[in-house]
Amino acid sequence: MAHHDPASEPGGRLANEPVSEPAHGGGRLTAQHWPAISVVDIEGNGRNPPEIVEVAVLDFPSGLTHAQHRWSTLVRPGAGIPAFATTVHNLTDGDVSLSPTWAQVSGQFVQRTSGRWICGHHVATERSVLTHHLTPHLTRHLGLALKDRAHRRGDREEEQQGQQDQQAQQHEQAQQHQQRGEHWRPLGYLDTLKLARHLLPQAPAHGLHRLLELTGVPLSADWGRAHRATCDAVATALLAQHLITAFGLDWSTFHALCALSDKTADSPRGERLF
Repeated sequence: MAHHDPASEPGGRLANEPVSEPAHGGGRLTAQHWPAISVVDIEGNGRNPPEIVEVAVLDFPSGLTHAQHRWSTLVRPGAGIPAFATTVHNLTDGDVSLSPTWAQVSGQFVQRTSGRWICGHHVATERSVLTHHLTPHLTRHLGLALKDRAHRRGDREEEQQGQQDQQAQQHEQAQQHQQRGEHWRPLGYLDTLKLARHLLPQAPAHGLHRLLELTGVPLSADWGRAHRATCDAVATALLAQHLITAFGLDWSTFHALCALSDKTADSPRGERLF
């Protein structure tokens, strides 16, 4: 279910603010000339194609100075979560059994991120999976998968009917979006993996949490465990802020370094990302 945090309402401050104005350093984190950025992390069920099981968004309306909103939710996929995926993010079918489907939360995600820059660690993963999820074809596909899953499990007749009703609703929503020409339109993508590889080429590893350890950036245990969406989104924001302040980056330089050649877009060695 979606996590509601009163402190993350518009104009509020997060109770455990992950990113704040630096007390020292030569960085350029002032809001001037910085656009709105959404730091996004998703976790998946490890299947092909993958389905989202958790998503988190940190909203930075004026650069990466202060997170104004935080939103996250577990998501119930059409197919189950295999054991190998659970070893990564520790989520099981039971954890998401009462959670909303992607069709039920996708509108909130689009509202929070469309028209903004999307920042992630190896953001190509988020870009690929989210683009795939936010198409009418896949929305209908997920509805069919839910129906098939109920049939194969021999669930009760009323549950099957509920899945079919959900499928019909998803398909109708997809058609409405298509007719109105509504699409997810982020301004672009910012990759902290590319940024770190350029600025810290001698680092022994470029996995997200390993980089925080190497740079000495603290991450409170209050944000949960690694490879959960909220924790990884906060870690990405902290890493981005550290690199900006440590290397004195302004928006144009930060954007340019995050958009380096795609030949650097492979996953960090030894770390599963999705």
